[in-house]
Amino acid sequence: MSKIIFEDVASAARRLAETGERPSAPKIRRLLGDRGGMATIQKHLDVWRETEEAKELQAPNIPDMPEHLQGDAQTLIQQIWASATAVADKDIQNEREKLALDRAEMEEKLSETIAVSEEQESQIESLQDRLQHLENSLGKLRQENTELRTQLASESNEKSILKERCAQLEIASNGAKEHAAGLMREILAERGKRERLSEEKAELNAKVLEQRHVNDELRSQLALSDSKSQELNTAFEKLTAANQDMNNRFSVLTERCAQLESNLTEASTREDKNRAQYESALKSAEEREAKLLAQIDKLSDSVKSVNA
Repeated sequence: MSKIIFEDVASAARRLAETGERPSAPKIRRLLGDRGGMATIQKHLDVWRETEEAKELQAPNIPDMPEHLQGDAQTLIQQIWASATAVADKDIQNEREKLALDRAEMEEKLSETIAVSEEQESQIESLQDRLQHLENSLGKLRQENTELRTQLASESNEKSILKERCAQLEIASNGAKEHAAGLMREILAERGKRERLSEEKAELNAKVLEQRHVNDELRSQLALSDSKSQELNTAFEKLTAANQDMNNRFSVLTERCAQLESNLTEASTREDKNRAQYESALKSAEEREAKLLAQIDKLSDSVKSVNA
């Protein structure tokens, strides 16, 4: 609804005055389509009444003497006409005084009505401002509600992703544990083999010592028989080669055991790293869940407050 301005009130007052009616705030408001407050219209009307246009339109018109009365007896007629107009002016003056009293009484009542109207307009404006403020607050709350719902959906998706990742980490951790257990079994098996090889080496060393003792005996008999000494030397070389082969096999087994121990160490390190990542991800998920629950509680309180 457009605001009533001075030009609107002046135009309506001019129309009323031209039709012979006295401009008033209620009449002007009806001409304006029941728009505007009475206090505003009366304020603009009071300003218009002080203008030259208003004074000219509201001034009384004294009719001229008819032409058929003008003639030889013009002077007498003019005197009679002056007396008649004087009586008429007196009656008009009395009527004006009466109208002035009525106007003063009406203006007093109108002032009271305007005061009440101004107070009501002030209350209406205050209520409109409050309503606008409440609508703005409601809009902000709705926007915050939408943002929180979006954030809640995002947090739910992140929580699902974290749960899925935790499950994957748990599966990977279990796989690492199984792999570590397999490596441990292999290491134990290799240790058993190495212990058996150590036992075999000890037996072989014992045999070598025994063979050396035999060789010593054979060397002592070497002087007795060159052919027998040659045979003993050949047998000693075979035993030495066998001993060297056993030493080579022992070295290979030792290197394999060292490699298995290194694999076991790496598997243990991976298991510790996977366990740390799993615990960190789980802790982060719990913290996000706690924050999300707090935001949900806050949102619920806000919604309850708005509903209340």
